[in-house]
Order: sequence, then structure tokens, then C-alpha cells
Amino acid sequence: MQDFPEPAELDNDLTWTAEYRGHEWARYGSFYFIITLHRVGGAATRLNVEVGDYAYGDSTCRFTDDEIREMVRRELHDLAERGESNTNALL
Repeated sequence: MQDFPEPAELDNDLTWTAEYRGHEWARYGSFYFIITLHRVGGAATRLNVEVGDYAYGDSTCRFTDDEIREMVRRELHDLAERGESNTNALL
């Protein structure tokens, strides 16, 4: 997986970026990220988030790596819009 360093716009004068922090595939099948919400001319907020891995790296996965990255990006965007962390995992 990868970081998402290019700012993506939200509807409320915010943008978001995401830093990839890890992959827990054995038990949960999850990627962990820190989303940073950026306000124009203001402070940033950081969110700890967990998203599904969609069987990333599994040779039997029906999705390509590019498709999985796009699904993860959409999921991160939705979490950024909500503005709330969804995990207490130490990132």
C-alpha cells in the first residue's frame, strides 16, 4: 500500500492527505493510516483510521492492486468527510 500525499478536497473548505502506517493482514485484513485534515489558513487535525485491505497481495484476489488502491482512497475520503477516527490502534 502507499501514502496518499496529494491533497483531496472536501466540501467544507478542508483537504485531506493520508499517511500509510501499516497492514495487519493475519487477523483483521486491515490497512492503517493517519489522515490529516487541512483547513486553508488554519490548523490541521489528525485521524487514526483503519480500512479493509480487500485481500491486497493475495494471488487469488479478484481485484488488481490499482483497483484496491482506488477503493482504499474512496474509503479514506469518506472517513475524512466524517472527520472522526475509527480505531484506537497505536499508529
